[in-house]
Amino acid sequence: MRFYGKLVPLYLASAALVAAQPAMSQAATAKREMPNTPSACYSNAKEPAALVRVTGFKDRAGQVRIQLYPDDPDKFLEGGEWIRRVDVPVSKSGDMDICVPLPYSGEMAMVVMHDRAKNGKLDPFEDGAGLPGNPSMKLAKPKYDMANFQAKAGVTPMTVVLNYHKGILGFGPVKRK
Repeated sequence: MRFYGKLVPLYLASAALVAAQPAMSQAATAKREMPNTPSACYSNAKEPAALVRVTGFKDRAGQVRIQLYPDDPDKFLEGGEWIRRVDVPVSKSGDMDICVPLPYSGEMAMVVMHDRAKNGKLDPFEDGAGLPGNPSMKLAKPKYDMANFQAKAGVTPMTVVLNYHKGILGFGPVKRK
């Protein structure tokens, strides 16, 4: 039964990711939720925005949620501490380019989630997740340093590769045949 002993730490790490999901009332979230605003990512945009290419989808179910956090490691992934959020239905095929209006230029953190059930909650055994810079991810709450990026004036382009639960192998991108 050595196999079972290896699953317990994996399960506990997964529980940490679920616990990191912010629990907020609809009234509190409405003012910070943003539509996918393509015009904010035009090449002549003056306000800061991120043009996020999301790639590596496991399937085409649900929605993509992009959530931003302030330049404060103590607030990263804490309930109610996110500063901007965009939800977009998953496209029928291909990568997705999502424009996220940013609240300011400078350092902040981002988490991208493929919310397959479209319920607003991360299920680490079903949903996908990715971070700017595409660091190697584990079934544990990521650190702020893994998710931060520098937003410039105008449009900041980036590509985020989604990672999914892979059984005892952990968490990683979907391998294509």
